[in-house]
Amino acid sequence: LSQTNLIISASADMTIRLHDTKTMTTLNSFTGHIGVVYNAIWHPTMDGIIASCSSDNTLKLWDIKSNEIIKSIKAHNGHVMFCDFNKYENTIVTAGSDGSIATWDLKSTSKVPLACIQGHTLSVKRILYSPFSSKLMASVGYDMNCRVWDAQTCLPLNVFKHHKEFVQGIDFSLHTENVISTCGWDRTLSIFS
Repeated sequence: LSQTNLIISASADMTIRLHDTKTMTTLNSFTGHIGVVYNAIWHPTMDGIIASCSSDNTLKLWDIKSNEIIKSIKAHNGHVMFCDFNKYENTIVTAGSDGSIATWDLKSTSKVPLACIQGHTLSVKRILYSPFSSKLMASVGYDMNCRVWDAQTCLPLNVFKHHKEFVQGIDFSLHTENVISTCGWDRTLSIFS
């Protein structure tokens, strides 16, 4: 993003807001979802493009310069809990409360995902692409598991079953390849390779 002072927020009031950290003001509010907006993220390479996901079952792409929705997809048969851009390819991945993970081609006009992955037995809370590889994803969910995926074959590479409650958070290390951290309702933070 060329303007590093801008941040976005997602809200239960069904909006996404654009904030300026220098002036401490809200610059714009984006409306278009008809449910809680769980997540809003910046595109890693396209300036002014954001993605959002919501309890209205949709993934939306926005152009903050024109204040318009440029793509809206019914991504899951349930809430879309999280989305993440691939940093190396023009794809995005979504996590659904229906227990599925879907990958989407951002250039395509199709409303059908590139792939739909079934692996979690309950709601998928978060899904992320690796910052080091376009071929690696990791997800966590209410089935208390962390799953690592081959993004090309959609096959699981590993399953970590170390939490005793819902797993809420996941992140890849930005400094060390293949290191992942997770946190859950069991009040534990796990870091593993």
